[in-house]
Amino acid sequence: MSIQESLRIKAVGDIAIMEWDLVGEKVNKMSAPILIRLRELLEEVQQSKFKALIMISRKPGIFIAGADIEEIRALKKKEDFEKALNEAHQIFNKIEDLKIPVIAAIHGQCLGGGCELL
Repeated sequence: MSIQESLRIKAVGDIAIMEWDLVGEKVNKMSAPILIRLRELLEEVQQSKFKALIMISRKPGIFIAGADIEEIRALKKKEDFEKALNEAHQIFNKIEDLKIPVIAAIHGQCLGGGCELL
């Protein structure tokens, strides 16, 4: 799976369109690699001259299904859970701290971490 293809930004004038479309998956989910990519893209947007960020899903009928359940199952210690949650919340805070409007164009289901995203 190409993370760069799964989560990317397309510029439409001075608007950034963040497209979620996990390659090879039926739904978009928030895995560790996707969260890393999200952080990179948010930093790119933060340093740009974009006037707004719009998040959309290219999956029909679903925005984001939530966290990657297989990754959650692999966490065994309390410290591992805390670390994963803290990292996700730091990324969510980056969205909140952007100086431009952020819009989620939700069409279909949005669950778990997808709801926390915005």
